[in-house]
Amino acid sequence: MTVADYRLRPPARPAPLKVVREDEDEEDAPAAPPLAEEKKDGEEAAAEGDEGDEAKPEGEGEEAKAEGDAAAEGEKPEGEVEGEAAAAEAETEAEAEAPKEAELAPENDPSQAAPRTSHSACSLGGKKVVMFGGESEGALLNDFALVDLAEREPKWTQLFAKGLELEPRKGAALAAVGNTVVLFSGIAKDEDEGEYLLDDLRVFSYEPKQHTLTLQEVEFKGPIPEPRSGAVFQLYAPNQLMLYGGVDAKGKPLNTAYMLNTAKMEWSIAYRGDPEACPPFGAVATLANGRLVTLNMQAGSSRFDAVQSMDIGEVKDRLNFAKFMTEVAESDLTNMETEVNAMEHACQLTENSTALAASFDNLLVVMGVLLDIKTKRVGIDLRQDQMKEVLSVLKSFKVNTTKFEERLEAMTVKWADVKTAAPQAKESVEPIQATEGERIKGDIVEFGKRCVSYRQEFQVKPFFKAETGYTASYPVIDTANTEIKKLETESNALKKLAEMFDFPELLDPANVVIFECREELVFVKDVWDISMLVEVQFVDWRKTLWADIKTDMMEDNTKMFVKEVKGLPKKIRTSNAYAGVDGSVKNFLTSIPLVADLRSPDMRERHWNMLMETTGVQFVIDDAFKLDDLLALELHKFEDEVGEIVDRAQKEAKMEVRLGWGCSIPTAHFNPHTLGQRWHWVGLRSGLGWG
Repeated sequence: MTVADYRLRPPARPAPLKVVREDEDEEDAPAAPPLAEEKKDGEEAAAEGDEGDEAKPEGEGEEAKAEGDAAAEGEKPEGEVEGEAAAAEAETEAEAEAPKEAELAPENDPSQAAPRTSHSACSLGGKKVVMFGGESEGALLNDFALVDLAEREPKWTQLFAKGLELEPRKGAALAAVGNTVVLFSGIAKDEDEGEYLLDDLRVFSYEPKQHTLTLQEVEFKGPIPEPRSGAVFQLYAPNQLMLYGGVDAKGKPLNTAYMLNTAKMEWSIAYRGDPEACPPFGAVATLANGRLVTLNMQAGSSRFDAVQSMDIGEVKDRLNFAKFMTEVAESDLTNMETEVNAMEHACQLTENSTALAASFDNLLVVMGVLLDIKTKRVGIDLRQDQMKEVLSVLKSFKVNTTKFEERLEAMTVKWADVKTAAPQAKESVEPIQATEGERIKGDIVEFGKRCVSYRQEFQVKPFFKAETGYTASYPVIDTANTEIKKLETESNALKKLAEMFDFPELLDPANVVIFECREELVFVKDVWDISMLVEVQFVDWRKTLWADIKTDMMEDNTKMFVKEVKGLPKKIRTSNAYAGVDGSVKNFLTSIPLVADLRSPDMRERHWNMLMETTGVQFVIDDAFKLDDLLALELHKFEDEVGEIVDRAQKEAKMEVRLGWGCSIPTAHFNPHTLGQRWHWVGLRSGLGWG
């Protein structure tokens, strides 16, 4: 069978619907005869008519002609008048028996379906497809139609919807499980042709023999999905439908998935994601092998070039509150049991003081537990109360919490015993604690001396000096970082011991020294990070040819560097490294405006000679002359002198212009971009007779 076999012949307008009384038996409901049968009946009737005409006697034909002539003149035969009266009486009786209930049936050819867009469709019983609603030539539809693709010549069959006249709509969600059809939401129109979302959820039972859909009275449980249009509604598993995506009443995409258990008629949330992850017109998605597959557009793309998929069942399990809280309760209760058991064991170790004195490790265990009992008492009490509330909530979700409650009760009793035994355990361990405490104090004092010694070494590290440079400073910074980490690790170990033995303050001086080293190391690294950025940029600028220098851009960027340097912490500003990078950017910022002045066209060779004489550096401006050659003069040291030379050049240029109008004087024309060329004299016409 080809694709053309499935094409339908669209009628000019949507098929109008007529109402059939609900009290009629389903078997008496007007059936939808196939198009072929209607055609056959019409052909038989036409044949009978032809035969009747041929059998009429000649006289009867003349009488009929006479009656026709009489009718043309305004006179009606007696039989025709009686026929019209009977027809009028039958029409009156038909109007009296007008339909009262809302069973929808088609009037026109049932083997054709109106062409439409934005309709809803779903599979029903394998190869059957049910279609509902949509929009045809601007009008919304509310008809159901079915096509069986297993037939040799598939054709549409109109379905009767019993029990409710549905509001015409488009973009509704339609799905089926077995012979149960579920219709959700969609877009309707008001009297002013304004569109709005419907918030209805209907369940129908399909009856194949009668070609009917009967409305079912259903009470849904669980969270009902938000009204939407254009959503995906498909069979996920036996008795499980999944609703995903669509667009809400504000035209914004929805990135949520709901599951409908059709056996219990209960909704549950399976997935809730960020709507921004969907295209603006709604998700393009489908179900494939239990996974939700979506098409999307990558950033900056206008094509659907990204494919994503997720296991909805797995996501739903993670979002199952009862299951999640059960796992949390199991984990928290296990952790509390482990913690309280360890405390109980530590208290039992204090019963044998001789063995405890012989094992420093056991002593540390006991001291640590005693500290935990002191610091965590309130927290453990609170966690037990929270666990009771969690179990109470789980009960409301019909979770069996008997074993949890038994474990919690046993742990609560054990925790009470530990709190009672803690003071006696502390008293038993005090003599051993005093002996070991003195040794630990000595270790802390020795550690403090080593920290002070390291501090002195740290302060003379080469990365504090500007001449070291960023390239040589980074390896030294890395070495210092390793050394400080080692001190921090040792300090943390001693801190734990000091807290156990109740003298944590003894470690404070050493920690202050370590903190200062760490802080200054961070600061000095920031200095060299900025220095690297500055020097790399300056080196690049220095390579610029004299004719290509852009002083405005260089000045603006240098000002940004100055701001970065000023933003460094005040504590590091006293270092030589800071002074180096600060001086570098400031000197460059001072030199750039001077370079801009020296690029003045008023500069002559005599002025450049004055500059070389002032700075003590000789140079020649040619095609290879670069910014670096000029900065080698250290212009920032001669800011005033350079200003005077440029000012003199500008004044002399103005004077040359004024004198050039009335006299002829020897004038040296000089191009600063081609310094070194020969001078030439130009005689200007003058009324003074020079020349």
